[in-house]
Amino acid sequence: MSDFLARFSFIKSEALATEDGMAFTAAGFDLWPAGGGCTAWRKNLPDGKYLLITGMDGSDHVRLDDEEWLIGLHSDDGCFGWREAVTTEAAIAAATALTL
Repeated sequence: MSDFLARFSFIKSEALATEDGMAFTAAGFDLWPAGGGCTAWRKNLPDGKYLLITGMDGSDHVRLDDEEWLIGLHSDDGCFGWREAVTTEAAIAAATALTL
């Protein structure tokens, strides 16, 4: 196993064991390596688009206590919309609203 895969596997197992991780997993999200050492919660959609949820700086699958989640609807062609949410539950609801 490469160093990257070993490190990401560890990060993923730690993330999935958190309350946020369990909530995102139950809603169909998975931890995704977003490139450059960044991570996000990702949910693939049937139309080829996907949802990404990160902390406000857009680089990590966790958020600081005083920041919001950043939720975006994406495809390989770009971002189709985004929202912010204070709680994990609100982030999941906002992600669902972006797909309607």
